[in-house]
Amino acid sequence: ARRHLAATEAWDSDAVRRPQDTKLEAFVGDALHPDGPAIGLPAGSVDAINLGLAVSSETALEDLAPLAQLLRTGGLLAAPICSPKGEQPSNLPKGKCVGLFEIFQKSDDGSLQRAPGDPDIPTKFIVALKPGETTRGSQ
Repeated sequence: ARRHLAATEAWDSDAVRRPQDTKLEAFVGDALHPDGPAIGLPAGSVDAINLGLAVSSETALEDLAPLAQLLRTGGLLAAPICSPKGEQPSNLPKGKCVGLFEIFQKSDDGSLQRAPGDPDIPTKFIVALKPGETTRGSQ
């Protein structure tokens, strides 16, 4: 990420300042099962989602399905996807995984598909906990 942000054409210096007439809100909840209507996001109303935690490659589409419901058709979802368990380094700390940062697009039938031109950016990320889990080993 640092390499991409170091490129001056990758970001707009004017965009790092918040306009005076904007309001920031934060919500606490389950990142993989958001209550969209409760936070003012009805189904099909979101253009893009950037997920800040990794999901298992074995269950990625199932885990991301509730977020996909919020996306409009053609909307994008960026998420770190853990490589399969057998491909994880043995020295990786619990709660982290290596994988790829992937871009998905919501298709006409409501499913998520890998976006055309997805760059497959290698990453190491924190792993999402499922309900009832307090820690998770490497994926």
